[in-house]
Amino acid sequence: MTLNNRTVKVETVVKAMTYAIGLIGFLSVVRHIGILYALAFVLLALLSVYLEYKKRFLMPRWFLNVLALAMVILTVFRADPDDPVLAIVEALLILVAIKLLEEKRFRDHMQIYLLTMLLLTGSALLSIDIIFLLYFISLAFLLAPAIVMLTYYSQDKSLELRTDTLLR
Repeated sequence: MTLNNRTVKVETVVKAMTYAIGLIGFLSVVRHIGILYALAFVLLALLSVYLEYKKRFLMPRWFLNVLALAMVILTVFRADPDDPVLAIVEALLILVAIKLLEEKRFRDHMQIYLLTMLLLTGSALLSIDIIFLLYFISLAFLLAPAIVMLTYYSQDKSLELRTDTLLR
């Protein structure tokens, strides 16, 4: 089978792009955050990939929403009034991980994209250097096609594209 005749499910492309976008957000802030938050994100993201692969979502959405709300409340109490950025960035990172754990619908993917953009913005507030530009360009080039693929996916969940069409 040649490359032109192979097909790829749009669902697979959307999921892969969503995880790649989340990874870019994580990489942009990992050198600034605490080790516990980095480890928590990695573990939750790996659990999410496993659950995605098995197509089983163990935790109900309401539980994850309560967990996210608790994370926000904890951040309010933890944040330093003189420099709240680090606590907010750490909370955003955990919120991305929690969103990755859910069974994702259109709005969940879009929320992950938004939270990742906020993470990148937070990393710029913590330290703006040349690596920020690389993360920014990566995210900019990945977000546009991800949103297009997500739109296709939301219209037809069983849609498949030929590999050459997808690469273009």
